[in-house]
Amino acid sequence: MRILLIILLLLKSVFVLAQQEHSFVKKLPDKYQTVNDFGRFLSIKERDSLDQEMREYLKRTTNAIVVVTLESLTDPQTDKTYTIEEAALAYFNAWGVGDKEKNNGVMLMISREPRKVRIQVGTGLENILTNESCQAIIDNNLVPDFKEGLFYPGLKEAIKAIENLLDHPAAADQQQAVAPHMQPAIVNRESVNEPFKKKSPVIGFSILGGILLICILYIKYGKPLGSRLYASKGYYPISSDWNSFHRHSSGGSWSGGSSRGGSYGGGSSSGGGASGSW
Repeated sequence: MRILLIILLLLKSVFVLAQQEHSFVKKLPDKYQTVNDFGRFLSIKERDSLDQEMREYLKRTTNAIVVVTLESLTDPQTDKTYTIEEAALAYFNAWGVGDKEKNNGVMLMISREPRKVRIQVGTGLENILTNESCQAIIDNNLVPDFKEGLFYPGLKEAIKAIENLLDHPAAADQQQAVAPHMQPAIVNRESVNEPFKKKSPVIGFSILGGILLICILYIKYGKPLGSRLYASKGYYPISSDWNSFHRHSSGGSWSGGSSRGGSYGGGSSSGGGASGSW
């Protein structure tokens, strides 16, 4: 019991550390939920309609499209305000939109204050959903409707446009050739992740606790753990992706792709996409 208590305390300290590093990013409500309307832009009926559309598309293609709306781009814990590019990239990579191997996720983010919109693209789709094609969708489908307060129609049209480009890559190439002058805002993944890496005194304790944990388990079980860590559901391979660990320990899927594990299978974005104001 004493060893189990020590293990639980150590795991809790690691979890607290992860929360401090990403206090701005809200916890993923449900890995099967494609519409995360924190900003309350949609009615329940509208949310369910978009959710059904994106679930069916995920099932048909394995490409994951998700919607995230926010009331504000300011971290309530630190009072730091982020750009829509920083916020979308942080959410995308923290939640792991799309399949971990294919990186085939797309996120549409809307902020009420300031009034911003962003399409964030996974690394596996950046050659199809180019910055220029994303900017065209924002300018033609999202912003005009959003300015009229028509959030559901704008999102529905944008999602259909994204699906159409993914289903017909040649259309994306043609669209890029028509508008080569567009230079939508993009961000560097490493530079954006930097503001979310807060230093904490818990770091030292976590490292020391990890070493202690390995020693205790080594003594108890009589063999090295190698690259495996103990969680409530048994041993699993250690990954640098904390969110994958959290999904595993909380009942989510560890290695399943987006087609089997919902829209959040561990995908990542390097910063490709486009932004706009409404």
